[in-house]
Amino acid sequence: MTVTVYDASDPYEYVSVRGTVTPDLERADGHIDRLAKKYKNLDSYPYRQPGEQRISFLVDPVKIVYNGAA
Repeated sequence: MTVTVYDASDPYEYVSVRGTVTPDLERADGHIDRLAKKYKNLDSYPYRQPGEQRISFLVDPVKIVYNGAA
């Protein structure tokens, strides 16, 4: 996978990360609960639906490139 993030005020400044991705089914529910706590101050994610399955993707970076002012 590749993720590239540009600076909105300077499109020539960016960081790009390339790597391999591994799906993680076991920690995804805990992750969404931590986000609910951080952003909504709730102990668990309130919008779960019956039968839904969450997947987290863990990235193992292989190459990181930064272009811009140092």
